[in-house]
Amino acid sequence: MAALFAAAGCGDDASGPADDGGTEDVAGDEGGEVGPTCPDPLEPNDDTATATALAVSAATPRATQSATIDSTSADFFSFVVPLDDPTEVTVSYTAGASDTETDLRFFVRDVAGTSVAEAWNERTEASETERAWLNASTGTEYSVEVTGGGAACAGYDIVVDAAICTDADEDNDAQDDPAPLATGTAVERTTWQDDADYFRFATPLDDPVRVTLSYTVPATDTDSDLRLFAYDLAGTSVAEAWNERTGTTETEETWWQADTATEYVLLVEGAGASCVEYSLLVDPAACTDPDEDNDDTASAADLPVGTPLERTNWQEDLDYYRVSTTSAGPMSVTVSYTVDAADTGSDLRVFVYDAAGGDVAQAWNTRTGTSETETATWDAVASAGPYVVLVEGAGGVACVTYTIEAASG
Repeated sequence: MAALFAAAGCGDDASGPADDGGTEDVAGDEGGEVGPTCPDPLEPNDDTATATALAVSAATPRATQSATIDSTSADFFSFVVPLDDPTEVTVSYTAGASDTETDLRFFVRDVAGTSVAEAWNERTEASETERAWLNASTGTEYSVEVTGGGAACAGYDIVVDAAICTDADEDNDAQDDPAPLATGTAVERTTWQDDADYFRFATPLDDPVRVTLSYTVPATDTDSDLRLFAYDLAGTSVAEAWNERTGTTETEETWWQADTATEYVLLVEGAGASCVEYSLLVDPAACTDPDEDNDDTASAADLPVGTPLERTNWQEDLDYYRVSTTSAGPMSVTVSYTVDAADTGSDLRVFVYDAAGGDVAQAWNTRTGTSETETATWDAVASAGPYVVLVEGAGGVACVTYTIEAASG
């Protein structure tokens, strides 16, 4: 175990960690026990072999231990993580008014002696709390070395909290081990600084899927800025949402075209040095259309003459329809729609093709208000049908509901 604090004698505050696998004996400290001027019932706990065990369990995930320290020794503690969640270690203390030397620090190591976390801030006031987080796994053992005592005897509290940021889906930190996620219902989860949350779900419809990530952080959290990524099972990116957070509350939203029974993986990350609670919703019915999947000419949906249909279109959607005619004469297709005032991108377009794929007609006027009607007209030839109609042009991430009707004569 590393000698992270060594003193030439009581009253000398040495600094600078030296990680050589053990704690150096201090001159005059035979056996390392705190002298009678600084009694500590936990002594001897001056190395990992004699470390004081902190009782942390799934039933009682938070353990607190009071202790004392001066410049003649370091204190060691051990604990076993009971949950697949972040664990917080804190050391809190108050130094006397005349104590200018005490400046406690601590180091967390795994059983191999590798440092996994530490906290060491220069004390500027009488009271100080040192705090560190580690991303832990169930059953993992760690040791904590507390050092930095001065000539005066200082009392402190060490707290290990394995439930500071619990998450029902942990350990879902790898793309190949995501947590199952139901669609249509928001789930509440947590993330933190070094955490990556992966989820897996299947889409039930041939419709756009919308994923929404919402969260609120305290005003003091200037670091957290959650990001949302979506992948197919091959690991290929299909969508993402990552806007710089400007307030304490933020919502990230992304859409993509899904296919029935197709599985996707979501990643949520981006918390700062705090626990962030977030809400995650996968909505596969945010923009449903009974004619999907009619995204190409081969799968065009039937559009009966004289019968208006209400359908939807969105950012990447192509809606194809087939209009049959048995006689020659004037024909038209009319598309009418209304959008929210905030939707500045949607502007539906109508294109008509003959059976050979030749251009027949189109209607495309720049939308100037929230409501618009596009009408494409042509002279039908019986031998040229059936005609194919394409509707496209929703913008942004808006789902646009429209009415389409074919007419003859």
